[in-house]
Amino acid sequence: MKDEGGLMFSIDRPDRRRRALVHLTDKVRTIRSDVQALRSGIDTQALAGFTSDEHDQLAGLLSRLVNNLHSLIGD
Repeated sequence: MKDEGGLMFSIDRPDRRRRALVHLTDKVRTIRSDVQALRSGIDTQALAGFTSDEHDQLAGLLSRLVNNLHSLIGD
């Protein structure tokens, strides 16, 4: 088990060398809603001016990017 600065901890998975289970600590759970609200505001600002179609296109492209990256590591 590895402590990640008191915010989360990870446990290596013996069945998957490049994977670990990550768990949030109680410290993070107390500020989670504040962080999510902040992130939501940032998302809104970042996507300002995008049409609905552009937002959907971006989401599709990012999904493809993530899938490509997963295939690089054999996921």
